Amino acid sequence: ESYYCPNNVMNIVSCGAGKYSLSMSSTSISDCKSCPPGFYCTNDASDAFAKFETCPAGKYCSGGSTSALG
Repeated sequence: ESYYCPNNVMNIVSCGAGKYSLSMSSTSISDCKSCPPGFYCTNDASDAFAKFETCPAGKYCSGGSTSALG
């Protein structure tokens, strides 16, 4: 799961399931993007950085996926 810091304070807020932010200077929920189709974004609350995983062959990953389906 990725995070952003509103008002540039050290109070991190989750981007939410299936979303990511690659910037360490994100300050708004609008900086969080949906995981792209063909990938899924893992939700590891211990890591503030986005983790993109390629959708495995034979599986389905729509935009905003948190796991591979099928």
